[in-house]
Amino acid sequence: MKFFVFIHRWIGVVLCLFFCAWFISGIIMIYHPFPSSSEEQRLQKTESIATNDTLIPIQNFWPEEHSSFHKISLVSVLGEPYYWWFDNNSNRVTTVHAVTGKVAKFNEEQIAKIAHQYYPEKLLKNIQPDIEYDQWVVSNGYDPYRPFYRIDYDDKDKTSIYISSRNAQTLQQTTQSQRRWNYVGAIIHWIYPTVLRKHWAVWDQFVWWLALIGIVGAVTGIILGVVRAIKAKSALSNFEGWMYWHHISGLALGVVVLSWIFSGWLSMDHGRIFSKPNPSDTQLELFQNSANTKIFNNLPSIASIYRSTNAKEIEFRVLAGYPYIYTKSDTEGNQVWVVADNETGWQENSAGLPVQWIRKATQLAWPNIPIKNISLINEYDAYANLREGKLEESVIRIILDDAGKTWIHIDKLSGDIVSVMDSSRRVYRWLFNGLHSFDIPAITTRPILWYIIILTFLSLGALFSATGVVLGVRRLTK
Repeated sequence: MKFFVFIHRWIGVVLCLFFCAWFISGIIMIYHPFPSSSEEQRLQKTESIATNDTLIPIQNFWPEEHSSFHKISLVSVLGEPYYWWFDNNSNRVTTVHAVTGKVAKFNEEQIAKIAHQYYPEKLLKNIQPDIEYDQWVVSNGYDPYRPFYRIDYDDKDKTSIYISSRNAQTLQQTTQSQRRWNYVGAIIHWIYPTVLRKHWAVWDQFVWWLALIGIVGAVTGIILGVVRAIKAKSALSNFEGWMYWHHISGLALGVVVLSWIFSGWLSMDHGRIFSKPNPSDTQLELFQNSANTKIFNNLPSIASIYRSTNAKEIEFRVLAGYPYIYTKSDTEGNQVWVVADNETGWQENSAGLPVQWIRKATQLAWPNIPIKNISLINEYDAYANLREGKLEESVIRIILDDAGKTWIHIDKLSGDIVSVMDSSRRVYRWLFNGLHSFDIPAITTRPILWYIIILTFLSLGALFSATGVVLGVRRLTK
């Protein structure tokens, strides 16, 4: 037992502040999540496509051999049409003028005009170019769009937005209140300082090992707490003072604390133990089957599409070798257009992509595996309706007849594979979402009950951790 005492004591001394901060920042995050700019907000602020110019045919940019990207977007920037796409090979976004074909380079004057369009009621205070990494665009998901322009407005909220220098899209915004709360919320909770987080692999390893060490500390504490309680018999604890309260609260909350640290550790799994929720690059490429595509031949004729739908963005995509157009609008909803025939041309398909296309694409990506079932998702489905995100009504579930009993969630409007869930990933859903945020249908369907439970346990966890902080400080000052 002396070894357990040594391990628990010194892990506690090192990590007691982390434990306490995790609980307190967890409470803050419930009310002040990490800032983000939603797709709906971006589309509301984006100008509609409107041009009478003859656009360069899409196939001029589509790769003829090995496909390194699966869609090209048409947008309007300051009244000018642009194509942009994400290249998997370079992990970068490329933008070209849709009439001249020149690679776009958005300067500070253009960005200032875009920022004024985004918030015409706000005065511009400052524009800072060449933002590679910033606390609010530090995630590697922003890598293809770097560097950014950060625009600060002279408003009461001290709003800042981030516009990509590569495609002129506004991808993030924050206010002073959000920034202040997140410095004591998400940044602490996720161990998210820019200097560490911008190195994804280093951050991933650091947080993973830190949480694993925390698990060891919690397990040894539970073992020691139970053994000491058994020895104390009816008194439950023979300790006095702060050690008494640490022992008693540990007996009451030890398992809860362990479950939170364990599930937090799982948030950093990234395929180490459980499967990943996304298809492989090869599967995605087979799913689209977009190489050697010469099918977007009458590009100027689609002007009628963006005129009739008030589209903010048009995506040219391929699924199982079939071309389609996905239009995004903030007023009429997103729509799918497919080629009816050579004479009729593009027509809207209000039902989304044909099921036979989706079936064929799935069979291409998961060859030799029978499809067991294709169905819509029940609105109360525990795997589709999570607190962290709910699947859209347009998402369907394809169940494969394989050893992993794989579910593939596909949006029949966009044609995107939203997630891949085999039996391993479904177990992960309960071990992570269930334990970490009490995302259990019996609780989440009763919001008041959820708030009472989560806030009670987080508060008690913080108090318990505070006893460890006191003991740790005493140990170091002896």
